[in-house]
Amino acid sequence: MQNSITTPFPVDVLPKAVADICEEISNSFEVPLELPCSTALGLLAACCQKKAAVRINSTYSENINLFVLAISDTGDRKSNVHKLLRDAVITAQNEYFELNEDRIAQSRLEFSLLKKKLESATRDMTNNEESTVTFEYIKDLEKQVRDFELLVAPKLLMDDATSEKLIDVLEEQGGSIAIASPEGGLFSTLRTAAASNPTFDSYLKAYTGDSIEVQRISRKGNFISNPKLSLIIACQPRTATEMIHNKTFRDKGLPARFLFANCKSLVGSRTFDKPEVNAETIEAYNQLIQKLLNGAFDKNTAPSELTLTQDGFNAYVEFSQGVESKLGNSGELKFMQDWCAKLPGQMLRIAGIIAVCDDEQQINAKIIKRASTIASWFLANAVTVFGEQISASEDFSESKLSQFLDECTVSEKGASVKTSDLRNLYNSWASGHDYNTVEAREFVGELRKKLNVTHGFKGNVAKDIAIKS
Repeated sequence: MQNSITTPFPVDVLPKAVADICEEISNSFEVPLELPCSTALGLLAACCQKKAAVRINSTYSENINLFVLAISDTGDRKSNVHKLLRDAVITAQNEYFELNEDRIAQSRLEFSLLKKKLESATRDMTNNEESTVTFEYIKDLEKQVRDFELLVAPKLLMDDATSEKLIDVLEEQGGSIAIASPEGGLFSTLRTAAASNPTFDSYLKAYTGDSIEVQRISRKGNFISNPKLSLIIACQPRTATEMIHNKTFRDKGLPARFLFANCKSLVGSRTFDKPEVNAETIEAYNQLIQKLLNGAFDKNTAPSELTLTQDGFNAYVEFSQGVESKLGNSGELKFMQDWCAKLPGQMLRIAGIIAVCDDEQQINAKIIKRASTIASWFLANAVTVFGEQISASEDFSESKLSQFLDECTVSEKGASVKTSDLRNLYNSWASGHDYNTVEAREFVGELRKKLNVTHGFKGNVAKDIAIKS
């Protein structure tokens, strides 16, 4: 993945406080502008997602959470950018906890005492023949425990989460959470979950707002009626390629939910003498975040509905028709139809975020134009991302596998090699020949077809073959 983009991020259409801090971060940290811009957009979604949704008509609405992936090379100061932009959110989160610490502690104590009361009553009725505890009393206590509104420490951002943990935190936090990380470790977690865990779909449902219900044997189950999850991830190109090229992810629609930002690295041209980000710029950004988070930590906050004005609706239809005209069997974007099909909805989500930041109750044509400018920029990036994914698939062929095996392995009776070791060696070999690397599932499938006749396999080990020394 070459991290090449055709145009710079349209920073001027972002809310002013966000545009200002992104430009100053880019200049001060000497990082590509698209890195802070895409990160900030994802964080705005995390702050707004509980406050509003975009209503198109009586049967169609869009939540305003986003999945954003910044693809950035090693040394691009991803952690520094994430930290500065996240600090305002973490500060607001901590301030809310400090203000409500006594209430939260009192709630935990009351809940603990209520559970102990139930346990004691149950024991007494079970073990004491002369007990005066009634079945109706036990049922009433069980209902009190079940209905207890436990106050919890507020959490808006996480670094990573298994699908089970995500479900628990979503329910605990009133159905809203975000995962923000300057690393791509989340995709390793998701690969494991997708392969063996049916709750992996919770990540997908929490993007669309589809209800999540999990029945558990050993403890209380979960039900979240309208979950909202934002993902704000930055990772290196190879990690992004592996995620996009993963067949399970693609089949389930995970890459289609992401807005991709290809960040053109400035490493090699930095001067290290830039001024720091202005304190007033940081304060203006912090004030915007605090405004957006007002009420966001209340579990019972109900989102308001942002409707479209007539000219806003017309602009939405025009944008959607423009995307639609490039799909279908003869469309130029057919190769990424799964991603493009979600783009009009993504654009509406961005429009909703802009409207909340600007204190607008309706989305007019001007807001749609700003949102569609950003969405079109992400479209140009996605064309590069998915185009290279197609190229990677076409690049891995039986002839290249044969070339690799001839150059790097030797037939040897009794020897054996793990398929994972062969795949890692292939990717190193491919990089040296300026070929694309390949995802594990595709490599092992082709390797088995190639070697089954002459060598054979035992589990994930190829037999009678050795790596050349």
